[in-house]
Formats: sequence, C-alpha cells, structure tokens
Amino acid sequence: MSVSPFSKKYFARKLRRSVVSLLLWAVVAGFTVYLGSSAAGTLTSDYTEVTATAVEETTTSQTTGARRNRSIDQVRALRIEFEHSGQQRRETVVADQRGVGDTFPVYVNDEDVALERPTVDTMTWVLLAVLLLVTVVWAWTTISGIIRTSRLRGFDPESATERFAITVHQITPRKATKATFLRATGVVSDSNAANEQLTAGRTVTLESYDNTMPPANAFPSQLEVHLIPGGGVLTTALVHTPGAADWWVATVSVDNSHQAPRTSTS
Repeated sequence: MSVSPFSKKYFARKLRRSVVSLLLWAVVAGFTVYLGSSAAGTLTSDYTEVTATAVEETTTSQTTGARRNRSIDQVRALRIEFEHSGQQRRETVVADQRGVGDTFPVYVNDEDVALERPTVDTMTWVLLAVLLLVTVVWAWTTISGIIRTSRLRGFDPESATERFAITVHQITPRKATKATFLRATGVVSDSNAANEQLTAGRTVTLESYDNTMPPANAFPSQLEVHLIPGGGVLTTALVHTPGAADWWVATVSVDNSHQAPRTSTS
C-alpha cells in the first residue's frame, strides 16, 4: 500500500497506543508476579510451631484504619522468649488476650513470628485469578492488534476482492475519552460485498481518527471502499476518493435505522 500522509498518521497513532498498552500491561503483569510469588512464599515457607513464654509487657507500632485515614499507633504488646533451631530467641508480638507469664504456641521461621500459621486468604486468591485472566487477555488483545496493524500496513488495496462505493451525506465528530473521531455517513451506490448489509441502498458509516482522514470542511462526496479480509470484530477498510492515490484506514458500520427502502417485486 502506498503510504499517504493520512495512513502515516494512522499507523503512528496505532504504534503509540500499542507501546502505551504494553507498558501498562508490564506494570499489571509485574504486580501479578509479585502477588503470586508472595502467595507461593507464604505457602512454602517453613514455619515451625514452638511454645513461647511472655516475659515482659511493652508497646509496638501498628498500622490501623483504611487507606484514606490510615495511621500508625502505639499498641500494647508482649516480649516473648522461645527456642528455635537450637537458639534462644526474644521477639515482640501483639497478643491482646495474653499476659506476662503466659505460655502459648507461636509459629516461627528464620525471620518472622506469628500467633497463627500464615495462610493466603480467599480474596488474595480471587484477586490473583482475576489478574492472571486480565494479563493473558490483555497480552492476546495487544499482540493481535499489533499483528493486524502490521498486516494492514503491507496490504495492497487493489488486491481486495470486496468493494463498494458510497455517496457521503453527513460528516460528524465523535468524542471519546482520549481521542476525537470523524464519522462519514452515506449511502452505498454500488457494491460487490458478500455481506448483504453492505449492498446498494444501505446506509453505512466510515470512522477513523479525526486527523487520519480528510478534514470535515474538505471531505469528498464520493468514496471508494476496499474491504480488508479477516478484519476481526470490526470491519476494516481502505478508503480513497476515486482517482486519488492517497488511501486512509476506516472502520465500517451499518446504520439499519436509515437504510433505503427496498423495492418489492410481484
């Protein structure tokens, strides 16, 4: 396909979106790996149950509250003594129901001590499952989009077997969250498309980024549309003014509410 100013802007925009998508995916994937590693570490960590004795009452810092009103407070705690791996250890734990002189079981490894055996809660597993699904679908969608854009860039519009001509009646902008699109709506005047929704008399809309198709104040009234085979969920086409060399990329949608009436035969 000859690279026109419109298609250059289109492919540059697609490339930027793909790069941003991959960077965001990397952040989500990294957090998923971190969360999975943390859960696996909790499950595989070698905690040993030992008996500890509370020898002294003290205080320790503890984070309380939700995310927006989180604070660090001093709370009552106990210093405990116990033997682990042949060594005498002294640690501090928050044990509201215990007092000095009490003995009770604790779970320890080389670094941590806990009153209950550490486990991975249900919400963590749910979050991890959701994140895994999101990262897989996100990666598949982004990579598929890059492949489709690459194939589109190398596609020769003259090799398209399905084509139709359109007479443009209306140009309207469409605002999205971070982009503005331009929509050209008109009636199909001639077509060899296999899809009956793209036959002559149908009202169709061509849409692309506002700076990757002719501007509204200079939009041609007649267009020739060549459909890209295997376009996926959206019907993708290469469009140009009859006789012009510059092609641009658009998605094609059918407006069934404004289709031309069909003539009946009897």
